[in-house]
Amino acid sequence: MIKILQVRNIDSFVESRRQKTSEKDRKTVQSILNDVRKNGDSAVKKYEQKFNGRKTSQLRVSAKEIKEAQSKISWQDDEAIEGAEYPLATAEDEISGFLNWLPDFMGKERGWSEVQTYSFVPIPSVGCYIPGGQARYPSSAIMSVVPARIAGVKRIVVVSPPGRDGKIDPLTIAAAKKFGATEIYKVGGAQAIGALAYGTKSIPKVDKIVGPGGKFVSIAKSLVSDQTAIDMVAGPTELGIMVDASSDPELVALDLISQAEHSKDTMCFVITQSKTIAKQIQKSIEKLIPGVERSSIIKESISKNGFIAVCKNEKEMVELANKIAPEHLELMVKNAKSLSKRLSELVYYS
Repeated sequence: MIKILQVRNIDSFVESRRQKTSEKDRKTVQSILNDVRKNGDSAVKKYEQKFNGRKTSQLRVSAKEIKEAQSKISWQDDEAIEGAEYPLATAEDEISGFLNWLPDFMGKERGWSEVQTYSFVPIPSVGCYIPGGQARYPSSAIMSVVPARIAGVKRIVVVSPPGRDGKIDPLTIAAAKKFGATEIYKVGGAQAIGALAYGTKSIPKVDKIVGPGGKFVSIAKSLVSDQTAIDMVAGPTELGIMVDASSDPELVALDLISQAEHSKDTMCFVITQSKTIAKQIQKSIEKLIPGVERSSIIKESISKNGFIAVCKNEKEMVELANKIAPEHLELMVKNAKSLSKRLSELVYYS
């Protein structure tokens, strides 16, 4: 059950709810990275068997496996990933065009000679971590691979944890290949990050690692960042929703569930002034969880990390949201537009 908590002191509340990296977890990840750096493929395969329960003979997804995955994709799924790719590719094209135009414009404005110029050169390779295993995230493949392709990166490597059958989700493979991946590997977790950072016989190292992941992937990215560039430490998922008496409790509950299913480490929470709406959301979550996929993961995630914070007033709600600063923040309130101007991060409101 999601907890309903009364906020009395904001700083103390934030500190008590903040997810911290334990020294034990950091040491565990460091030992995995050290092993991969020293022993390469054998270490990667060892951890794949340990964490996924299946022996892996070949890390790279073969051309035959890619073709097989593509054959399993319905025309509706293919249309959906193309629809998701188009606006992103268009935006990335515009950014690329602007960056290529900017140096020439600056040179003319400042009267620079032809010798004094800037140029934007793509890095040779990038590794894209795509979460997987128990779920599928082809959208993450699109968000990671497409910007690299538009930027002109020649070697685009995708790594993704396989399921219990030893295979990556077909739609993830199809999306990655369709939009520019040059190599795809069946490996996940900290061992995948180690392989990308240090290189193995099967997986040559890359210049930059991008993409979201769970707790151990995030720790691994942080630890290798002194040697290999990373985009950011993204994950585990965080979702905050600001609600008031006008909010639909079931819609709030559904949004929390949609993010809590990512992993047991996600932090999904609500901020409100209304104890009544807090109890209604709590009841909606309890009613909905048994009927959805991955219900055990959702239940553990929400019970362990989720909460509904009840504040005294709107000012306190804003301060709490700004201090927690979650990855995603939604406003399901009447005055969403005006409230959004008082928040220190980009928000979604309805």
